[in-house]
Amino acid sequence: LPQFAALVFILLISAVVSLIAFVYKKESVAHLGLIAAFSAPLMTNFGGNDFGALLLYLFVTTLGVLWLTIATDWRSLIFTSQVGVFLYSLPYIEMFSYRSNVELNSFATGMVFAFGVLFFSIATLSLLKNNSKQKTVDVIVAMVNAIYAVVWIFNQESTTVQSIMLLFVALLYASGTFFIFRITNDVQTFLLYFV
Repeated sequence: LPQFAALVFILLISAVVSLIAFVYKKESVAHLGLIAAFSAPLMTNFGGNDFGALLLYLFVTTLGVLWLTIATDWRSLIFTSQVGVFLYSLPYIEMFSYRSNVELNSFATGMVFAFGVLFFSIATLSLLKNNSKQKTVDVIVAMVNAIYAVVWIFNQESTTVQSIMLLFVALLYASGTFFIFRITNDVQTFLLYFV
């Protein structure tokens, strides 16, 4: 099988596994499907030379997590997805990398920040749709998302752009937090994302 066909085949298997998890309400099976989807690039050597293409694949996979998380309130899937994205990002993060001089193109940098927005959106939409209370996983997801954004800002961008990007992340969190608070009047959730 060609590399891309094998990748799509594994992704389709993962989607079927996630659908089965949804139908039978088995969160652990959904995690297995997500792990299969995130391991596909390793099995097919996809994105080895193109970090932007790899991030695009991971973004599409994470979009699949979006519907499953909102439909089921299995917010631990967000954390599993964050771990997968972070592990694939490690070679491009300077403090962990043997590729310390790698410059990311603007598409890859944009995808990194799109993940931050996506993870934040999944978490907040799940909280709103399911009208559920904050869980420990929500605290972990918020912290990991903030750490991921800050590490990339300080790692890949010039010092002149860092303050602007930090301001953007702060505004995103502040506006999202205000939006959630206005709808739910839940002070705990407000404090979670505001801090």
